[in-house]
Amino acid sequence: MENGAWYEGLGLMSGSSLDGLDIAWCRFRIDPNSDAVVEEWELKAAETLPIPEDWKKRLRDLPEGSARDLALAHGELGRLWGMQCLDFMKRHGCKPGFIASHGHTIFHWPEKGVSTQIGSGAALAAASGVQVVCDFRSADVALGGQGAPVAPLADRYLFPGYDFYLNIGGIANISFRKNGTWTAFDLGPANQVLNELSSEAGMEFDRGGRMAAAGKPDQGLLDQLNALPFFRQAPPKSLDNGWVRREVLPLYRNKNIPLTDRLCTAVEQLAFQTARALREWGPEPNGPVRLFASGGGAYNDFLIERIQSHISTIGKAAVFLPDRMVIEFKEALLMGLMGAFRLAGLPNCMAEVTGASRDSVGGAVYL
Repeated sequence: MENGAWYEGLGLMSGSSLDGLDIAWCRFRIDPNSDAVVEEWELKAAETLPIPEDWKKRLRDLPEGSARDLALAHGELGRLWGMQCLDFMKRHGCKPGFIASHGHTIFHWPEKGVSTQIGSGAALAAASGVQVVCDFRSADVALGGQGAPVAPLADRYLFPGYDFYLNIGGIANISFRKNGTWTAFDLGPANQVLNELSSEAGMEFDRGGRMAAAGKPDQGLLDQLNALPFFRQAPPKSLDNGWVRREVLPLYRNKNIPLTDRLCTAVEQLAFQTARALREWGPEPNGPVRLFASGGGAYNDFLIERIQSHISTIGKAAVFLPDRMVIEFKEALLMGLMGAFRLAGLPNCMAEVTGASRDSVGGAVYL
């Protein structure tokens, strides 16, 4: 006889690289009284919907806009996503019990008690006709935490058996368990930088990392990047997109360095910081080290090759790539899991990861 309850919903994720809105139709059987907690789960269907060009510009410009701009975008984006969810449900014939939306991050200043994601949950619920769970970070930030990363929830309950978990999105983050405690933090910018540089060649992204592979690292640029204070900071820590725009992208816009070399430097910098995280903060290797990699950056063959090379210096280590659906939609799946935990009344923000004073059941619910 099955124990626990099934929660079926849509997980929505809009990342900092602005490469689309990920929607994942997923279901979880949750039993709070079992050791596993998540007894079964399924990713039934998923899509990445392109962000209209006018919205891309609007979202890029919003951090420097007015309060009026922010309020209008918040409501309008929620309505747009609600209509897109309706279309998704019709295409796939699904009737989810909830929609769990991360929202699109505009400001992330946990040191000031602020993390702002737009895409109104009320507007999303009204447009879709489905209850919405959103605003997952605020409770953790109010409790003194970073509000991020939240990926360890999926790592812990959906993908056990690995030593490290690397997510390569607009910003890359890593998570792992050491002495029975989970640690996770942002490593640095990833696709945000790689895609920005690729646009100089008229490309949305560097397919397979081919342009980067044709270059060589610029040591001066690499030294400048690794000297930034964030990279010397101990976890818990997380990044704001504004920091990337102010502190990192201007260094990469040095046209005196060939584009292929700048791309190669970006790859090398992330690979170096990944190995550094394993070496300085991770558990002591006890046999072969297994690193689980996901996110759009996992398709960058050259990046994965350089990460593999760097982590091999700490012992017998290997990068493992899951199937395509998990690589592309792990974060949307994570949102679905966070929504299910919220509705089940279970903590979905882990204080041991974020530095908050306690675990919290994060998320506002709109019916």
